[in-house]
Amino acid sequence: MAKLFQVTAHCSIILALCMAAFEVLDWFNPYMNFLGLPISTGLLAVFCLLAVLQAIRLLYCESKLEALRRELGERRKTIPHSKGKKSCKKAKKQQAGKLAPARAGQQGAP
Repeated sequence: MAKLFQVTAHCSIILALCMAAFEVLDWFNPYMNFLGLPISTGLLAVFCLLAVLQAIRLLYCESKLEALRRELGERRKTIPHSKGKKSCKKAKKQQAGKLAPARAGQQGAP
């Protein structure tokens, strides 16, 4: 599905550039009537449809992303922050009461 929306984004850019080129050509040579041709009208309709689809996708994804951010924000408040995987596991075990807190003055083996 993500690949489909990447293709639609590229098609939108291409169609926008085509419509801009038709507009410039129509300014320089109005007798050719580039914007009045059926093909340019069809391309404009496809461009508008792609723009609407991308806008709907953006609004849908933004709402999903905002919900995910809120959920992660709530999780971050409950889980302590740590510097690595081992520290994180250690903090979770301490939080669960399975491991006693480390002593500050602990010395190594002789």
